[in-house]
Amino acid sequence: MKIIDEFNTASDLGGVLIGNTDWQVLVPNGYGDGTTKVYIIEFKDFEEQLEYVKDMEKFVSDRENGENYFWYFTVVKGNFGIYPYDAYKTKSELLKPIKVLKGEYSIHYYEQHVYFMTY
Repeated sequence: MKIIDEFNTASDLGGVLIGNTDWQVLVPNGYGDGTTKVYIIEFKDFEEQLEYVKDMEKFVSDRENGENYFWYFTVVKGNFGIYPYDAYKTKSELLKPIKVLKGEYSIHYYEQHVYFMTY
C-alpha cells in the first residue's frame, strides 16, 4: 500500500465533489458540512486493497451493535478531478481541481474521510 496523496476539502453539501466540466458527482463524506480528509491510495493488487478495506471495516465499526461505518460508494473510471469545495455556483470554477486522477478508483468513506483506492 502506498498513500499517493492526502489533503482536505471543504463542504457545504456534505461531500467531496468529483468530475470535470462535463459531469460531476458528490461523494458523501459520512458526516455533513465542514472539512473532509481525502486519501488517494495505491495497492499492489486487488487482494491487498480488499484486506485494507476489511481492516478499515473492523477499525470503524460498532461491535456492540454490529454496524459498519466504512461505506463503499462507487467505482469511477477515466479522467476526473477532485475539487476543493463541493458547492460551486459556476462551471468555470470546475476548471481548478485540487487533484486530477486518471484510471479506475473505488471510493469508500466514513465520518469526514473519503478514500480513492486503485491498484
